[in-house]
Amino acid sequence: MEKKGEIFVGYRRVIGITDIQGIVDYMEDNEPFKKVYLIATHPLAGPVSEYLEKNLKPLTEVEFILTKDFDETIDEIKERHKDEEMWITSLDDFGDRALSFDPD
Repeated sequence: MEKKGEIFVGYRRVIGITDIQGIVDYMEDNEPFKKVYLIATHPLAGPVSEYLEKNLKPLTEVEFILTKDFDETIDEIKERHKDEEMWITSLDDFGDRALSFDPD
């Protein structure tokens, strides 16, 4: 998978360990992202939050955002980083989840 930006924005209704593991695996094989935004409509479950703290945060800056409107939140992030390349993707289409066809 080719890196498409310095800032990674991944969104999904519910973010799980599979999603975070995909980002960690990617960054272990490639240059780390400057910053990772994770956007969801539901809070992280306890084990997912712990996994994020232990495995992703040591690699890069991470911001988790709860929202009801992905588009509005992504537009705000684009405005903050208007001079930087961004990789914006549904986490359904990234990493092992994309390969597993696992909807949840």
